[in-house]
Amino acid sequence: MKNRWIILTAVAAICLAGCSSCSSRKGNRAVHIYHGVGVIESLDIDQKQIQINHEEIKDYMPAMSMPYRVKHKSLMDGLKAGDKVEFTIHDSGQGPVLTDIKKVENSAEGGQKAG
Repeated sequence: MKNRWIILTAVAAICLAGCSSCSSRKGNRAVHIYHGVGVIESLDIDQKQIQINHEEIKDYMPAMSMPYRVKHKSLMDGLKAGDKVEFTIHDSGQGPVLTDIKKVENSAEGGQKAG
């Protein structure tokens, strides 16, 4: 009789663990990652938002000017309107979130080395 309770308790624990993992999977959405290039039009640090006039983002959206939510305010450190940037967007169906951004340095030499 004691063994039966041990077995039933173990089975119940396994079932509960399985059910909780199933429900967390249902809540997870696939995250799609996209890369873009554009020019910053404005930054709103308090709202964690950046307006970027960007080129076409392949398989995602045409060229346009659009505000993006920024995952962390620190991503906007050192950036200003007029900066050309490369950026990464994560979209899980809840709207795009900018997760990485870096300023692109323009080469005045056109890629040629002095020599």
